[in-house]
Amino acid sequence: YLLEREETESVSAPAVPVDPAWQMVDEVRNRFTRTMRDAPGGDPIALLGSLLSGVSLAPQRREALLVSLTEWFCSHGDPRDLAAFWRVQKLPPLTVSALSEDVWHTSAMLPLLYLQGQFDDVARAIEALVPPSPQWVVTPTLGWVLGAVARGAADQGGQGPCAAQPAAI
Repeated sequence: YLLEREETESVSAPAVPVDPAWQMVDEVRNRFTRTMRDAPGGDPIALLGSLLSGVSLAPQRREALLVSLTEWFCSHGDPRDLAAFWRVQKLPPLTVSALSEDVWHTSAMLPLLYLQGQFDDVARAIEALVPPSPQWVVTPTLGWVLGAVARGAADQGGQGPCAAQPAAI
């Protein structure tokens, strides 16, 4: 209503640099989610293995891909399967140094940190999410981790958080 008679020229968006390696991460993630949406009874780990066998992704890109899929596994699958696949891929454990100002990334890492037995890092990651910010938090991963803490669920090695760790988390 304020601009109904306003005439302005369109402004073109600036060119965004294209990185083929990151485009491949996006493509694999999109193919995974599209395939699982179309065939929800399929095996997500077999699909992920199949998709990755057909591409060449550096370890850093594989890590980014798997972190980006934590939300799907917390909502539709089991993050333990994704963490086991992480090990099969021979990727190094995530570290607290991987925490960043990126709230999405920090919250997306939570299930993998937990399942790798890095309970202190989980506490630091959750602490990094406070106070709330306008950035996007991956709530399914946060919910999964808080549920695992409440149940005292074990990591992949069968170790549960020590008595002090759930209180810290």
